[in-house]
Amino acid sequence: FFDVLATYPAGMRIPDYNFYYEADAAHNPDGKVVWTDAYLDPAGSGWMVSAIAPVHGPERLEAVVGIDVTVATIVDEVLDLDLAHGGYAILVSRDGTILALPPAGEADFGLGELTTGDYRTAITQDTFKPGAFNIYRRDGLADLSGALVQSPAGDSRIDLGRPMLASWATVAGPEWKLIVLAAERAVLQDATDLRAQLAFVSKGMIAILILFYLGFFAFLWARSAAMSRRVARPLAEIEANMARIAEGGRVDAGHAYGVTELQALGDHLVTMGEKISAANRAKSNFLSAMSHELRTPLNAVMGMADLLAETEPDAGRRKMAGAIRRAGSHLLSLVEGVIDLARLDKDELRPSLAPVDPVAIADAAAQPWRAEAAERGIAIGVLPPDAALPPLRSDAAILARILGQLVANAVKYNHAAGTVRITFAAGQDALRIAVTDTGLGIAADKVGRLFTAFDRLGHENTAIAGAGVGLTVAQRLAALLGGRIEVASREGEGSTFTLHLPLAQGAG
Repeated sequence: FFDVLATYPAGMRIPDYNFYYEADAAHNPDGKVVWTDAYLDPAGSGWMVSAIAPVHGPERLEAVVGIDVTVATIVDEVLDLDLAHGGYAILVSRDGTILALPPAGEADFGLGELTTGDYRTAITQDTFKPGAFNIYRRDGLADLSGALVQSPAGDSRIDLGRPMLASWATVAGPEWKLIVLAAERAVLQDATDLRAQLAFVSKGMIAILILFYLGFFAFLWARSAAMSRRVARPLAEIEANMARIAEGGRVDAGHAYGVTELQALGDHLVTMGEKISAANRAKSNFLSAMSHELRTPLNAVMGMADLLAETEPDAGRRKMAGAIRRAGSHLLSLVEGVIDLARLDKDELRPSLAPVDPVAIADAAAQPWRAEAAERGIAIGVLPPDAALPPLRSDAAILARILGQLVANAVKYNHAAGTVRITFAAGQDALRIAVTDTGLGIAADKVGRLFTAFDRLGHENTAIAGAGVGLTVAQRLAALLGGRIEVASREGEGSTFTLHLPLAQGAG
């Protein structure tokens, strides 16, 4: 109770105040309890809200009874909530006025909550809260205002200078809205922290996986390199040994490989090389012995043929003696080729260097084939060089043997009425002796087989005599002199075999 006369000024009309007229029949025809908006208490209790219940007499509103709750009490008792993420709650009336605003929200809304006031000063202005406290009228809160009007409960995102999340529900009775607000960043901080932790973990896992695979690949590389060394070196050595055996060489037994299978292969290769070497030696010895045995009777046959050709008065018999002489010459050439091949296989030939005249040697090498060439109308020409050749030291017998084989080949594989020319040219470091014919020529796919022993490139069953060893012997004899033989040929047009002899040998 309080002293009305002491509290209210004289002549004050009580029905003009909200706690009275909100209870009369015009404003509250149902006679229910109503809640007022926040107002400044004329009795000096500050800003409050009231719950008003009308008391009607038979004819009129006799009185009002109710409860006054100050805003300070609402803030201290109702809104004093311990909310997570630094959140806070506000109470909003039906018309959008903030009835109670805790200190935590004053900075966000830019307001200071009204809990006390001078009624005599305020009554000259307005006893209700200013428009700044109405969220329906504040800029930037239109979305929240619409949501509050449309839904008794819900949530929304607003911007109060920082992103905020708002969630509300309606208080039964006064139909006020209790709105809980929290900074979006604070609400999502746990999720943000979790995401950061997951990102850190994922990066760590990726880094660990990368390091693991790098280490794993380094281990595999080291293992593969070690395995390669264990396998590649023995394989390369085995390959070289096979090439050595193919060339007629021998393989030493002193090898040790780290792989059992390769060790067994190497041992078998040594055994095979020894057997092949033994077979080659037996072959060479047999060929050498047989060739020497054949050469003696051949010389006798050729001598007797020459004697018959000179003493026989009958021309027909002299012609037959000449045929015997030529056949013997071909056979002797074949025998000498086999002898040379055998001696080369056994490494018995050693060149004896001395000053030589290559033109004279070439002319002498061609001489044995002039008669046969003349019978077929083939002209053999030894063309002297235009200028003097540089001095050459070589083995005259070996050089004559090489050129003889090249001339023989040019005559045998030439056309009737063809030509064979021997030319000379000097370079800076080599003397080139070319034997050119106008014969059958050689197919491009067969040139690589020219110097293979006993390979006659398809002429085995023809009238052209030979065993396929002449060019092989010539090439190997050329190598013995430090030179080589090159071939240029066009099928059907002829061939040129060029012997290169190093002039550096002249210093020897």
